[in-house]
Amino acid sequence: MSEKPVALRLIQHMDDEYPEDWDGRAIRAELRNQHAEIERLREALGKSLTHEQILRIAATIDRSMPLESAKILFARRIEAALRREDKT
Repeated sequence: MSEKPVALRLIQHMDDEYPEDWDGRAIRAELRNQHAEIERLREALGKSLTHEQILRIAATIDRSMPLESAKILFARRIEAALRREDKT
């Protein structure tokens, strides 16, 4: 069995069997788009914090600063991360 994702196997099959099929071209394009989106989401998931990491961060913040300061700090860090992500 191939290790290629199903979407890519379907695209290859359609390219081989129906290269001139206009409807098939649209389907292949959509499959490529869906595959790319899945890969992007997998990559983002790999960069996500685990639940345990979030709990440790929250515990550290609870011990070290008042709640309102923590909210402001998190909001600024999230905003900065989103800006960095938009640039890529």
